[in-house]
Amino acid sequence: MIKCSVLFSKFAFILLVIASSCYSQYVLRKRCNTAYRCSDEEKPVWATTTGHDCLVYRNACHLLSANCDRINRDEPEALLTDREVCQRFCATECPPFFVPICAFHNEGKMQTFGNQCEMEKHICKTGLTFSIFRAEKCPDDLEFKE
Repeated sequence: MIKCSVLFSKFAFILLVIASSCYSQYVLRKRCNTAYRCSDEEKPVWATTTGHDCLVYRNACHLLSANCDRINRDEPEALLTDREVCQRFCATECPPFFVPICAFHNEGKMQTFGNQCEMEKHICKTGLTFSIFRAEKCPDDLEFKE
């Protein structure tokens, strides 16, 4: 009888250690609670998450905000790089399907892209940032104004 209670005590202790370890990892997980209010000033910054991708942000504040979201999703943060290095990893081809994206540049310019890949490729090659306005072709008579 004593052997069973000793075995049970050891088993319970092991379970307790495992559970507390899992809980402490959950509690200590890095979180970002910062709310960034970024300007629309066009000062592109170039970044990478893998060293083999290229991400372009309107300015450094937008990069900080995106990294905060990445931290909260347990994804790797984007690290600053320079334009020439980053552009080596811009998409050169996109899927041939047409799923139009109407996007706007912060200066009010609206543009239709054939799909999201085409928009991201354009941003990567030019450094001009666009935001998705709607998932359809831009109306001919629409001009974005704040």
